[in-house]
Amino acid sequence: MSINLFADKPTDQEAIYIDSWAYMYPTPVIITTTDNQGWFMPAAMSGAYNQINVGNVQDSSWVHFRIDTVTCGAGATQTVNPVPIHSACLDGTWPSSTNQCAGDRELPYIVSPGYAPHSAHTLPPQCAVNGYFMLNSCLDPNYPQQWGTSLSAPTLNGIIADVQFSRPWLMNQPEAVRAVILTTARNVTNGYWNSQYDGKDGAGVVHGADAVAFAKNMTTATPNGAAQLNGYWWGQLGASDFPPTQKPKYFYAKIPSTIPSGKHLRIVLTWDSSPDRTNNLNDLSDVDLYFDGAASQMRSQSNESSIEVIDVPNTSIAANGTYKITLLPWLWRHSNTAISATVPASLVWTFVTDHAR
Repeated sequence: MSINLFADKPTDQEAIYIDSWAYMYPTPVIITTTDNQGWFMPAAMSGAYNQINVGNVQDSSWVHFRIDTVTCGAGATQTVNPVPIHSACLDGTWPSSTNQCAGDRELPYIVSPGYAPHSAHTLPPQCAVNGYFMLNSCLDPNYPQQWGTSLSAPTLNGIIADVQFSRPWLMNQPEAVRAVILTTARNVTNGYWNSQYDGKDGAGVVHGADAVAFAKNMTTATPNGAAQLNGYWWGQLGASDFPPTQKPKYFYAKIPSTIPSGKHLRIVLTWDSSPDRTNNLNDLSDVDLYFDGAASQMRSQSNESSIEVIDVPNTSIAANGTYKITLLPWLWRHSNTAISATVPASLVWTFVTDHAR
């Protein structure tokens, strides 16, 4: 199952309870909203890790998705990088202010179309130029069209239901569902996604058909096992997987004989925090992701995020090739009184369409 979570001025402590839900049965996929102005996102939404944080995407031309950065103050989603808990502040964060401090965890994780037409009214000229996703000034009783994260989140709920229906065991693996949704999303802007510097759309626009197709065709991968084209792994990580007895997990991606045109390889790792209600902590262990490409090793090494994403350019791989993916547990941060002694994690990879169309 999946649930939408909307909060009215929540406290940071509520993030502990949000993340605790991921350990309940039936284990839900938790969807939270970035709000329609990302930097005003409620504190609990940024403090929770075991979730898919979703923003709204505008579609002003019906052929290309985009985040409206010009009129974001009028209601369009904008990115926010929450204040870091485990690392130093980064430069170039949003909003651009000397009083802001943000880490390398970009929210939203993904964007989803959110649009509800209420009537067939003729649009006034000042609204028509913005397409069907209009500015707040156009949302009057005569032109009752609405959009925003309140509509995007239910869209994502429906897609997740389809994904879980296609693979019933995913009902009990919210980490794998998050990985599937993020892996099959399509980039909004040109260029490969970067968790620190993209600054707009996270992993891109959710794509339901691609997510369901991948879930139907994914192949279980095992550490040090056979190479897979559409790999999927779900398991547990514990203190023994981290230093000083560090045990990296190695997986192998198989490249098809013909690299799909207009697509590139994407690898996504997700894992949970393990909330500690006794000490009021929601620390997140640090796990990194590496890909050994033909040209060089690619890395995703965030300190603050519960996801790692690597987008591999086709110039870094060869047809019929086999390449190593390393899941590297780096630092165990969970308390002895945390809700669980281990944390679930999931790794998936497949070829994803380069950009939203």
